[in-house]
Amino acid sequence: GPLITSRTDSGTRGRYLEWLDTKADSSVLYISFGTLAVLSKKQLVELCKALIKSRRPFLWVITDKSHRSKEDEEEKEEEIIKSFREELD
Repeated sequence: GPLITSRTDSGTRGRYLEWLDTKADSSVLYISFGTLAVLSKKQLVELCKALIKSRRPFLWVITDKSHRSKEDEEEKEEEIIKSFREELD
């Protein structure tokens, strides 16, 4: 499923809405931890693998702060997003 960041432009968001319209009602998993839950990169990778393994369509929103833990503060958002997109492809 699509991975949406807080930097996703409005044109791209329209494509996600079109994608959602192709799915059956109540069939898409929506994942968003907001800014309250902070997960490590390892936790996010495990979640990504589980979502892929579920073989269910999903829409996953990741904010700048939802993936910043002390152990991976130095890793840039772009690198994390790129690794998830590679997993999804």
